[in-house]
Amino acid sequence: MTVLRIFVSYEATDAAFATQLMTDLREAGAEVITDNVGLEDTTFEQFLSEQLPLCQYLIMVQTPAALQSSHVRAMVDSALKLVQEGQMTAVLRVIAPSLNGAKAQALPLRWANTPEFDASQDYARASFRLRLQLELSYTKASPKAPPPVSAMPVLGSSDPQGIGDMIPMLGLVHAQKPTEKDRPHRPPRSSHTLLSWRFILPSLAIALVLVATSVIVFIHQNPASVAKGSNTPVVTPTSTALTNLDDDPNRWKILSDQPGVTLTTVSAPTDVTTPSADGNALQASFTDQGILVYRELPPANNATNFELSLSFYLPAVTPITGLAFTAGKLVNGQWWEWALQWSNSPNGASWNIWNGNNWQNTHVTQSLSANTWHNLQLKGDIINGQVHYISFSCDKVLQNLNQTFAPGSRAPGDHLAIFIELDGVQGNPYQVYTDKTTLQWS
Repeated sequence: MTVLRIFVSYEATDAAFATQLMTDLREAGAEVITDNVGLEDTTFEQFLSEQLPLCQYLIMVQTPAALQSSHVRAMVDSALKLVQEGQMTAVLRVIAPSLNGAKAQALPLRWANTPEFDASQDYARASFRLRLQLELSYTKASPKAPPPVSAMPVLGSSDPQGIGDMIPMLGLVHAQKPTEKDRPHRPPRSSHTLLSWRFILPSLAIALVLVATSVIVFIHQNPASVAKGSNTPVVTPTSTALTNLDDDPNRWKILSDQPGVTLTTVSAPTDVTTPSADGNALQASFTDQGILVYRELPPANNATNFELSLSFYLPAVTPITGLAFTAGKLVNGQWWEWALQWSNSPNGASWNIWNGNNWQNTHVTQSLSANTWHNLQLKGDIINGQVHYISFSCDKVLQNLNQTFAPGSRAPGDHLAIFIELDGVQGNPYQVYTDKTTLQWS
């Protein structure tokens, strides 16, 4: 049997919702791919031309941010062209909850006839309708890893124990009866296949008893799966990539790089178009004190593999004494951190890694040029609970590390984070520009 192949396109800020949607589709038996994998522009175009025609459907996660994204719009338009040429079946739109109450944007006229599934208020119903459209079944989900009850909030739900969410997973699909417009087109059945009502009614009664028993057994065996006292459980993505994190300067914050030190002269991060690698870059400025420019991201408590990639630009190199790039994960007060520092000293420039207490020299030397975009990548994972550095690269320099250190500790508040650390000499200000900032984890 041919496996249904679905391409999911979404804006990076909607990654948590998109991850849950893709997880549900995979558990229903579909093969799901996405374009949010941190590809370069030229590689992305090749990836799109190769992968999109192999899919039957494109699903766009629709939010105000996605409708403003030229990347998402180009993806949908490409898929609509393939649909018109008969190479794809359809383009579908799943409306996700808007972040920070953002207002809905006008839908392009050429998208008006694409089927819409509104998950902004009721994810369970929209997911059910979507599976009907795709002819996917809940029974195809892996019995070893059933989707958790708290996997997706049902906004405005009056069902605090989440039983309504469990009904579709248990096969009681008629609990949310779709309207005629919800149903996909199916061929008419022969009258010889209709059962007599005298057989249907007893069968329904038996089925209801079995389902009710299954619900009770499921709850009894999985008490932790029912979120009591909470109507809006948190979605925790376990495998995803967030791209273009530099494009929203309002989400970046500044701290002193010295604990307990208050910053006196600082410049907030800003978004600029020049210089930039893709049209928007984040500008961070060193004035008189070492600073950490950082952004917190949603938690990914089960993730163990991390890859930070970005491009950076230095208008001047001489004022810099240290420039570091960091990815970290905080879970239950335990902090895993992968940090790479370019140290610019009179004796030469070299790369260091953070061992949990101080910077440790990798003995990899590299001079960085001003007014040039440099491409950096840092890979790490967690092995036996320890911070493990795998490798890093900057431009043509590639170094395997294989270094392991103990994790640190911080105040509780589970999240991922990325940092840019700027160090220099007082009275010698400078700027650093970062672009195409991507954090990928699994």
